[in-house]
Amino acid sequence: MNGGAYGAGKAISGQGFDAIGLLMRPHVMVRLICWVFSVVIFSCISTEGWTSDGQCQYGVNSDNSNSGINGDDSACTAGNAIGVIGFLVSSAFLVMDALFDTLSSVKLRRRAVLLDLGFSGIWAFVCFVASCYIANAWRKADMPSDGYGLNNLRAAVVFHFFSIPAWGACCYMACLRYRDGTDASQFMSTYDASEPAAESVNYDAYTQGDYSQTPFSQQQQQTQQQQQTNPFQAPSY
Repeated sequence: MNGGAYGAGKAISGQGFDAIGLLMRPHVMVRLICWVFSVVIFSCISTEGWTSDGQCQYGVNSDNSNSGINGDDSACTAGNAIGVIGFLVSSAFLVMDALFDTLSSVKLRRRAVLLDLGFSGIWAFVCFVASCYIANAWRKADMPSDGYGLNNLRAAVVFHFFSIPAWGACCYMACLRYRDGTDASQFMSTYDASEPAAESVNYDAYTQGDYSQTPFSQQQQQTQQQQQTNPFQAPSY
């Protein structure tokens, strides 16, 4: 982690923005995939998910389409909502990833990772429920007689399913980043707490046993012993 926390290095003021390095990060790659899937879902449903008379093509069949009874509008609405919210949140998380290295506070990094972890897990479940609902509505619907929007409707259903593992991968990678950041924080706190203890042990070693006296007093004692054993000293000029 290059001496940093939660999957990023230390915050250095004045450091240039590395776009290539940002795009090469695994969790950023997966988030870009979620962003693309959200754009595809929203585009497919909003362009050709509705008929000319305002009916949602999910759930419309030949028996009730002519009588003016609308199809399952909730399916189109839910699909659009999944696409729009996924696009906005993915864009916000991409901006957060770009600014993540500039966050010097470990608490802010932890909150950002927890937010990513929580939303990605919840949104993977939401995509699963929405994909089942839309697929069931599409199963009940008849194929458009003129083929209008057929490819877009199929693509929306498929990319709803693809969004489930994509958001699940984001949740998994956020969990790994949170675990690594927690382990790094515990290591640094243990290391900082052990440093004063080591210094005190080294200091106490000089105050026990034969080292109870300071080095200056030992030198004075040796000088006095030499003077007692050798009273004749060299004259000083």
